[in-house]
Amino acid sequence: MSLLCRWNAIVGLYLQVARTLNFASIIFIIQ
Repeated sequence: MSLLCRWNAIVGLYLQVARTLNFASIIFIIQ
């Protein structure tokens, strides 16, 4: 596994987690 592919996977995972946390915080604020 190349470094670029590994970095891309890490960034993709981080964006997915950040999107989930942002979505959860928006729901929490609305309620």
